[in-house]
Amino acid sequence: MSAATKWSRSEWPLRRVSLPAGISGRLWLTEMPGRSTLLSDFLSVARELGITGVVCLVPPENITHSAPDYAAARSVGLEDMQLLDCPIPDYGLPPDTIAFQAFIGDLANRLRQGERLVIHCAAGVGRTGMAAVVLMRALGLSPADALATVWAAGSRPETPEQMKFAMEHADA
Repeated sequence: MSAATKWSRSEWPLRRVSLPAGISGRLWLTEMPGRSTLLSDFLSVARELGITGVVCLVPPENITHSAPDYAAARSVGLEDMQLLDCPIPDYGLPPDTIAFQAFIGDLANRLRQGERLVIHCAAGVGRTGMAAVVLMRALGLSPADALATVWAAGSRPETPEQMKFAMEHADA
């Protein structure tokens, strides 16, 4: 943990996504808590923002290796935040398209109902960007608007395969 960066609240790398009109929830994108920043900082900011769900796109074995404090915290529960897992290989695609689309549909419904979610992969870029684009499409944005919205929040599908998947699998 000594190599972790200490962030002030104003510097914390949670990036808010601008949601379509009529969606009462809130969405943020970030890197994996505890990976290069302090888990305690993430938890403090998450409480302050009223985050209700943490969407993790990282396979469990990668969490244990890259962020052991986060893995330990997840094993006992992350305070009042629900853990919403959908593991995707690094630089990869969801292994089960139907399950992924159902997962995205659930996230869209949660946002419509006013929940506050944060999505992360390891670095908060590729898998996070792909999932966020599909989620924005499920909330009614066009492909171009969904991509622009996620890009403005600092994430994007990172590989050509992720980009193609995000554009083609958005009818959650």
